[in-house]
Amino acid sequence: MSLVPDRTASIRVLVIEPETLARESLVLALQRAAGFSARGCPPEPRQVVEAARAFTPHVGLLAVTPDGERVVEALAGGAPDVRILGVAPTPDLISAYRLMKLGVAGLIPSSVDIHEMLLALRAVASGYAVVAPDVLNGLMEQLASRGRGRFSAASQRLTPRQLRIVGAVSQGLTDAQIGRALGISASLIKAEVKSILRKTGARNRTEVVALALRRGLIS
Repeated sequence: MSLVPDRTASIRVLVIEPETLARESLVLALQRAAGFSARGCPPEPRQVVEAARAFTPHVGLLAVTPDGERVVEALAGGAPDVRILGVAPTPDLISAYRLMKLGVAGLIPSSVDIHEMLLALRAVASGYAVVAPDVLNGLMEQLASRGRGRFSAASQRLTPRQLRIVGAVSQGLTDAQIGRALGISASLIKAEVKSILRKTGARNRTEVVALALRRGLIS
């Protein structure tokens, strides 16, 4: 994962948008924002990969279209360090689930203002997942109904410390912050998170938190 090295570093964003005017407008807006640099590219998989390799962006800002999944798959194979933030007019649960399963780090509606978009870009560049509340709530319901029994049994194998880590992850704390709170290293927190995902069968931190909330293991 390519993370922004520090708060003063410029976050490089590759704007992947089919409409030229919209693409150029987003690039200009990001260029004018403090702490960002940007380039644009149409959502053609080969061009996107070439642009990503040349620009080495931290985040790909992807306008979700019917070809969006092909773009995500192309980036996963050709430029895997690029984290992807999807932007969709009305993100539906099926497309959201499929995109996140492919590795998209965030999904926000196109109705957000530039300030909200910058916040989402910063979060994704720093390693967080960002999902619109209505989409997240729907995904939580689906995950709960599919994984309730599996997670219930698996959660019994989690240690008290691992349950505390799940609770801390749900609060948006970084591995370093969780480590300081528990008096252990950030690298050990990462190892514990991997163990939690393996035990529960969850695909990522967002899913394990959603399942834990539904089971009442955290609040």
